[in-house]
Amino acid sequence: MLGLFSTLKGRVTLGVRATQLLFSIIVLGCGAALASTSFTSGRAGLCIATAVLTLIYIALTVIPKVYPLLPTISLLVSESVLFILWLASFASIADAQYGSISCDIGDYGYYHSILHDYRKACHNGKALLAFAVLSWLLSIASLALTILYVVIPAAKTKTLVAGGNNVLTGALFDIDVSPALKTTNTGVVTDEENKAESDQDVVKEAETEAEADVPEPTVADPDTTEVDLSAPAKST
Repeated sequence: MLGLFSTLKGRVTLGVRATQLLFSIIVLGCGAALASTSFTSGRAGLCIATAVLTLIYIALTVIPKVYPLLPTISLLVSESVLFILWLASFASIADAQYGSISCDIGDYGYYHSILHDYRKACHNGKALLAFAVLSWLLSIASLALTILYVVIPAAKTKTLVAGGNNVLTGALFDIDVSPALKTTNTGVVTDEENKAESDQDVVKEAETEAEADVPEPTVADPDTTEVDLSAPAKST
């Protein structure tokens, strides 16, 4: 699995999935903090639910014994649902005007405790909005990669709905089985290793041809061997 990330596809997958993981954890924390202040707790709950579903999906796409069994169509559906949920999440927080309001409203003595909760909710709401938007943008990139490099190849081979898939760890790219670079679900065979295997095949083929070119030794048949009886025997 570690060898997978030495390729361009692997590095892109690692970057996208790791960033999604990080942002989802941040959204989860900010959403929980916002919900605890009782300000727009319903909107925060949507963000929390979306972050949890994203974490579950990312986990499923990297567990070796799980993601190869997922049908390709399920990957497309999951990515599409997460895209819609992140869009709804950041839109609901933006609708609460956390993007435009100011968190600095002064101190009004008796209402200090209430205002303190408001400031806390305001700062959490702004952070939640920012990372919800970033997560939505990442979901666009993730969905686009899935469509281009997983769904379309599966549709061409008519394996879109069939059980299992042909994707690499992270479920953003299909397995490249070209002669230049062979890849598997668990790792990568580099160009150098492919060249070494090719050289070994050439050597074996040459040895086989050499063995075929060696003439077979002839053995005289005793039944057809003629003996010259007229020749005088040598005296000892």
